[in-house]
Amino acid sequence: GTHYFIDGTHTVVGEILFPTPCDLLEVDATVMESYPEQIVLDFNVINNTETCTQVMTAQRFKVSADASDAATFTATFMGRPVELNLKPAPEGETPDEFEVFIKG
Repeated sequence: GTHYFIDGTHTVVGEILFPTPCDLLEVDATVMESYPEQIVLDFNVINNTETCTQVMTAQRFKVSADASDAATFTATFMGRPVELNLKPAPEGETPDEFEVFIKG
């Protein structure tokens, strides 16, 4: 994902490949009370269909949390710890420039 820090708000945007277009991605951010703060990104998948075409599909996400610039990140995927690969945003770019498509 790409990490933005603007006016006290951390925003992470990115995408994850899933085996079907029926797999919907949800992500929540929790800020732990410590200093520096620890931000936990919780990724979960929802799929309420019994059958779905097997086509690799990118699910995009955008999540924000207010914390100091010294905050650190960890992540879980379906409750299991995962490695989070963040790159800093290019100078002058904002998270709104990353298109996010939300299925509804």
